[in-house]
Amino acid sequence: MPRAGLGNRMRTISSFIHLKEKVNADLLVLWQPDSGLNAKYHEVFMDNPNFEVIQKPGKFKLLLLKRGLLNHTNPVIRKCSRLYNQLIKGFVKVDGFIEQEEILKGYQFVENKVKKHQTIFVNTSSEIIDYPEGLQTFKPSQQVTNRLKETLGNFGDSTIGFHIRRTDHRIAIANSPVELFEKKINHCLTTSKNIKFFLATDDPEVEKELKSKFKSNCIIHEKVFGRNSKAGIIDAAAEMYLLSKTKKIYGSYWSSFSIISAKISGIDYEILKLPELEKIN
Repeated sequence: MPRAGLGNRMRTISSFIHLKEKVNADLLVLWQPDSGLNAKYHEVFMDNPNFEVIQKPGKFKLLLLKRGLLNHTNPVIRKCSRLYNQLIKGFVKVDGFIEQEEILKGYQFVENKVKKHQTIFVNTSSEIIDYPEGLQTFKPSQQVTNRLKETLGNFGDSTIGFHIRRTDHRIAIANSPVELFEKKINHCLTTSKNIKFFLATDDPEVEKELKSKFKSNCIIHEKVFGRNSKAGIIDAAAEMYLLSKTKKIYGSYWSSFSIISAKISGIDYEILKLPELEKIN
């Protein structure tokens, strides 16, 4: 069961495509809309031959799946939540579980545990291996394709992509300030005054500000902001695929969206971050 936002879900599923091919297993994906991604799988993507999507939780709704319970700071609550899942695993027809902290132990640990079980339920927002080939098997739904076509017609042969992550992402806000993107845009404009760049952002004020400053050089996708509506998620997916069609992406620190957009089509990307972070990394 992949969790979190669009980019995290895609790279999580992609990494398990790699694992299922290696161990010759079937992959079922329980895709649950929530406040962080309020859209059904087929509203965003086409069918994928590498896995089967389960839209309705059915018997799995009996499981305790919220990380707030399974990873609770109170050890008694945490233990009781996991014990409950173990007690009903026969009823939901699974014989093992992999939780977030086990995912973080690495690919080999997860592979070894999967091999020991007939059916194992994985609940995570993290990938176990970087597998761009899996990401490239995702194809946008017709709704997403229709939306991105409206903006793609404004692209040139050398359009550059910029992804500025804001809203609730405090790490990206602190370490990839808007000033870094403005500086990079101005640098790009020194090579050609006619250069086009596509701006993807979840902040309407940032979009308004940069469009005002860079005018006809700046391409934006007219969209619904926010992840708590189907329209917002469809537009976010459209922006991801629009970014993937640029020449290069300049992205935000600690944002999977920037990286996934680049890996979908195998283009170059660079994360813009403050100088002190560049020394660390």
